[in-house]
Amino acid sequence: MLLDFSGRPILVIGDCMLDRYYFGSVSRISPEAPVPIVKVSETRDTLGGAGNVASNCAHLGAPVTLLGLLGNDDFGAVFKRLCARNNVDLVPMVSTGRTIAKTRVIGEHQQIVRIDFEEDAFPAREGASVLKKALRYLDKAGVVVLSDYGKGTCTAELCASIIRETRKRNVPVIVDPKGTAWDKYRGASIVTPNVKELGEIAGVPLGNDDVTIAETAAEIRTRFSLGALLVTRSEKGMTLVDKKSVQHYPTLAREVFDVSGAGDTVVATLAAGLASGYGLGDSVTLANRAAGIVVAKIGTVPVELAELRAAIDKNYNAKLLTPAELARKCAEARKSGRTIVFTNGCFDILHRGHVHLFREAKKLGAMLVVAINSDASIARIRRGGVPINPEGDRAHLIAAIDGVDYITLFDQVTPLSLIRRIKPDVIVKGGNYREQEVLGREHAGKTAIIPQLKGYSSGEIIRKIGGKA
Repeated sequence: MLLDFSGRPILVIGDCMLDRYYFGSVSRISPEAPVPIVKVSETRDTLGGAGNVASNCAHLGAPVTLLGLLGNDDFGAVFKRLCARNNVDLVPMVSTGRTIAKTRVIGEHQQIVRIDFEEDAFPAREGASVLKKALRYLDKAGVVVLSDYGKGTCTAELCASIIRETRKRNVPVIVDPKGTAWDKYRGASIVTPNVKELGEIAGVPLGNDDVTIAETAAEIRTRFSLGALLVTRSEKGMTLVDKKSVQHYPTLAREVFDVSGAGDTVVATLAAGLASGYGLGDSVTLANRAAGIVVAKIGTVPVELAELRAAIDKNYNAKLLTPAELARKCAEARKSGRTIVFTNGCFDILHRGHVHLFREAKKLGAMLVVAINSDASIARIRRGGVPINPEGDRAHLIAAIDGVDYITLFDQVTPLSLIRRIKPDVIVKGGNYREQEVLGREHAGKTAIIPQLKGYSSGEIIRKIGGKA
């Protein structure tokens, strides 16, 4: 799969900040006070706040417009230059206050102090001017992001108006929230709190376990009539709660050096995915992968499209096995007492129903194997017809789904010989099958039928594309 985010433009509205970093070494303590002396070797300026969201969108190859307030000062001038350098289309609104700036001093990879320059809040009339300007850009937007850092740009009037207007246009609006005044986010498509922020709006500190997060998020989603909540959970990954389901995404980070800006990366990748036509589940999977990359960096640094592609390709290469390699993996798993779950299909048009099937199947054992009809197999089934998506693309997409452990391709019309070879503990099929119809069930320990997710089928999608639905 060639990951591509060059879809419809993303409109980011929110608090613009300049992040400045002083990097250096520490070798002694100051004689003036018991504090370390940092000998500065590098100074770095980056886009922060809503600017970091926009920068992440741009570095992923997504067209992005940023609206926000900047002071008429040196910090504002630097912010504008950084936007131009990072391919962010900035629509600056000049404020009578100063540009918000956060300066961090880093010594030996450790943040020693942060110095903030900011106003208490922007004047209300300036927030109104942002709203007036934003309404001009909504018709072209594929996704709108409200990046609220509590600095005054995302007023109650602005948020409510933007959400109302985006719903009229059927444009998703993603909110990165701040504080407990969530009434202004009512009706948003997706809100992305972390665990602490979710606890604040719930009114109690929360444990970071699956049940607590899922139950609390479901209650908050209903209370504020939200389409979905995506809760970022640090080392526990993410949890997506919408009207129909709860999905947990385990963290993909191998090393964590700095979590600053990780939330912005999640929001930006989610927005880029939705604006480019990826489904919500796939967009969250990509956001989770991007978060795993950015926390291994120091400072507010965007994820590059090439990095995300490489991470997905690495994941794909590790999961895709030949039938012989898969048989060896299954033999090893069986010796260690792991339960092998098997499912198969063409998966020509991957949709949310398939993701539901894989995740429910994963609950039945330790190792989930997905066998995919190759292009040659589909040609045999369709008497020379070809799949809509080639086998490499189909395998790439399935490899990106959390819970799928291994993938293999088979050229035969059916996977019967493969099932005989690996002898899975459980064979899984969707609810359109009856147990007695499942091929190869006699070579497995048991058969499981997963009910279909209502409203999701490849045939229905094809009919809609053809204008027959």
